[in-house]
Amino acid sequence: MSETRLNRRISLRSELRVGQTLSSFVGTIAAVNGLRSAARFCQGFGINHGALLRGDHKAISALAQLAQVDVDLLEVAGTVSDKGDYVHVGQRLDRNQLRQRIHVCPGCLADDYANHPDLRFPAAAWERGAWRHSWVSTCSTHGLRLFAVPMSVDQKREREELAVQLRDLEHGDRQLPRTKGFSNPVEIYIENRFRGVEQCPILDALSLADALFLCLYLGAPHQFAQAVPRPENHDERLAWACKGLSVVTQGPAAVRLQLSVIGKTLNPHGACEIGLRRVFRSLHDRLGKRTGDDALALRQMMVDIGLEQNLFPFDQSDALGLPLPPRTVQSIESARRQFGISDRILRAILKELEVLPEGAENQPSNATLVDLKRFEPLLSELKDCLNLRQAASALGLMPQQMIKLSDAAGIFEPFFTRPTVDLKPLRYFRRTQITEIMQRLCANCSKSATANGLVNIWDAGLQTCRQPSEVVGAIFDGRIRHTFSVGKVRTLRDLLLRVEDARAALIEQTSDELVSAEDCALTLSINVVAVRKIMQSGLVKAEPTVNAVNRRRQLAMRQTDLSQFCLEFISLTAVRKQWGTTAPGMATALSRAGVIPAFPLRQTMVGIYRRRDVERARYRLEAIMGERDARYSSIRRSR
Repeated sequence: MSETRLNRRISLRSELRVGQTLSSFVGTIAAVNGLRSAARFCQGFGINHGALLRGDHKAISALAQLAQVDVDLLEVAGTVSDKGDYVHVGQRLDRNQLRQRIHVCPGCLADDYANHPDLRFPAAAWERGAWRHSWVSTCSTHGLRLFAVPMSVDQKREREELAVQLRDLEHGDRQLPRTKGFSNPVEIYIENRFRGVEQCPILDALSLADALFLCLYLGAPHQFAQAVPRPENHDERLAWACKGLSVVTQGPAAVRLQLSVIGKTLNPHGACEIGLRRVFRSLHDRLGKRTGDDALALRQMMVDIGLEQNLFPFDQSDALGLPLPPRTVQSIESARRQFGISDRILRAILKELEVLPEGAENQPSNATLVDLKRFEPLLSELKDCLNLRQAASALGLMPQQMIKLSDAAGIFEPFFTRPTVDLKPLRYFRRTQITEIMQRLCANCSKSATANGLVNIWDAGLQTCRQPSEVVGAIFDGRIRHTFSVGKVRTLRDLLLRVEDARAALIEQTSDELVSAEDCALTLSINVVAVRKIMQSGLVKAEPTVNAVNRRRQLAMRQTDLSQFCLEFISLTAVRKQWGTTAPGMATALSRAGVIPAFPLRQTMVGIYRRRDVERARYRLEAIMGERDARYSSIRRSR
């Protein structure tokens, strides 16, 4: 039709009842005007019937103008899809809560016909919004079971119209079966919600879908380590919902108490900082989608319960769209993640700081709460420090060597040290401290092409009978001025020095100074095994001592005794070096010259001669060695 027909008022005004659906309203208008379906009525007035049922504002405004009804009330009466759910007659429902098939109460239809005798069948009947809710099976007004109207037409739009369905009933509307039923409190609540009756402040502040879910959640039998309980059938669902509704009607305190009980049931071990969702799951997921003032009171109640049961992680700042207040206590598990310290060491530190509660040794880390506000700066700095093993690895040492350095040298002083429960030392070192000490030790380091004549810090301590920490201290305070390196200095083991410099800095040349077997071997130009054999044979005066590096017992000589031995005796290797020859047969030459070893070989393992005997046979030995050198030179030339 033309626009003039759109603006023409219909002959009979229609009343929009409270809780009436939009499809029923437009179907009633069509029936009053003698049309079979609302689709034909809308087509005649230029209104898109499909857009009208989808909630199109333009189509609803046109219908409101024709029927002289408030457009806002007419929009509320519709059924539209919103964010995966339905908004049906002003009530938000889950998708599975909206029936697609028309259900009616025979008693309500009889009342409609009695109240409007002037309207012919079936124009007087109108559909209540609660009839489309899948949880409603009984009319609370008449106590009759709802009757499912058979679908007698194939067109989808006409299946939505009550008038069309009633007209096509085989036996007429007055012969609908009347079956007695019992309306439970949940069905009464749903019908009152569609009628606009205020009942429970807690549930009235929620959407109908959220209110029913809360009742179902509070009444469901929750058990630990089980999935979200699901009712087996419709009757069990209503029984759970009725039980939860009885809790809600007692007030907010009862709801909070029930939620607290559910939280403790699902978290029987009292684990802290595991998150609100891990405990309440489906309820948390539903409330997490709400923003603004939607379900604000319930969301705040959930947040309070989470704070009371310490369910929120320490670093979480908001939950369910609400800010969380700052918290002073946290679990050992979250502190371990925050400061990067192992559970065992953190417990030892907290025990020394006297903040670990009594009996916490037998509690899991996620159930032990501590107040770390005062010690947060200390723990934060420990997070950036190196523990004993890390510091030893950075210096190229073993942990036990690092302990000796930090105990003896006074250079690598730990930033934090405490004895642990197993009596092993607990030490933390600043990274900057390690870097600064290495830079200072390498201040006078020179590059060397080879490592000949150079030893590392540990070998220097071994040859001087000193702790490596004393060698490091001598380099640190400048007593050993020259250090060397073959490549880049990364650890202490890459730092080389001369043994003479170590001796000059660490050994006082007195008669009381002990000299190790290694140093004796270097002085006498014999191997260490031979020196020890000489000491064990009693040929020199030796004293028992303890090695400073490996803590093993060993024999050592006094410096004066070593000097006196060197004045009296000389080794075969030293004789060869003195004569500057590498020709074999030096021992044979000495024997031909009449020089015999001062001690039997079974006592020394190497040839040891008296210096005065070698000096007496000097001229004869020169002749013998010259003759041997000439003979070996001719042999080499012939080859």
